[in-house]
Amino acid sequence: MNRSMINAANTMNGLQQQLDLISHNVSNSSTVGYKRQEANFNSLLYQQFAIPVDDTRGNEGRKTPSGIREGVGAMLDHTSTNNELGSLTTTKRDLDVALSKKGYFFTISTKDGIKYTRDGAFNLSQVDENSIVLVTGDGNPVLDENGETIVIPSNYQKISFTSQGELAVYGEEETVPLNVYDLGIAYAQNPALLMRDGDNLFSAPAEQGIENPMLINIRGQERSQIGLEQGVLEQSNVNIGNELANMLNAQRAYQFNAKSITLSDQMLGLINTMR
Repeated sequence: MNRSMINAANTMNGLQQQLDLISHNVSNSSTVGYKRQEANFNSLLYQQFAIPVDDTRGNEGRKTPSGIREGVGAMLDHTSTNNELGSLTTTKRDLDVALSKKGYFFTISTKDGIKYTRDGAFNLSQVDENSIVLVTGDGNPVLDENGETIVIPSNYQKISFTSQGELAVYGEEETVPLNVYDLGIAYAQNPALLMRDGDNLFSAPAEQGIENPMLINIRGQERSQIGLEQGVLEQSNVNIGNELANMLNAQRAYQFNAKSITLSDQMLGLINTMR
């Protein structure tokens, strides 16, 4: 197999991964709080065939090496998460909440440990006849700032959220709350470094360190910066138009490289038939 076929095959593999990533973004365009993923490519190893510089040809100011650079294609180096805010949609549902600022996440408990999400479409799950638990759409318990499950009395009449991330539960007397809970809200100093765990969940790398944690639990006066909104949901930040344009570009690049393999195969066939 000649170098042109290796180059094209390697690049096609990366483009196929990019197409899979784009299709994943499109399929989650209506997922609450979803953050789009982006593909980042890098060149594979290459060889530089140098040619002696001839100063008589006006090469004095040349900034690039003279000769030919021959590589073996490109690869999908890594995927990154676009953490820009999605549009906020009013639902007027008491258990729908949205974080109106970038970098803040709800803290939830899963079977795999503590995770973080931007999806604020909460529900209530009955525990027993006297208590219910605040959960996500997937049934994972939402935690308070101390890492405890939020258990609400079953005789509540009204639920209210504040911009500081406080959950107030009222009974028949709607002026004095039965209980007040501080939602577990974490702030990511660099959201791009969070690990995606599927199901619209994130986690911090295990080696984040203690002195400079990636995720900071918001407490006390810092809670005034949260900017929680009740009756509102943050939509996905996927732009369908941009995703379709990226898909067309990736498909054309894939077809170009596939054609390159076909032409290389035809050239090898001609060489084999030569006498």
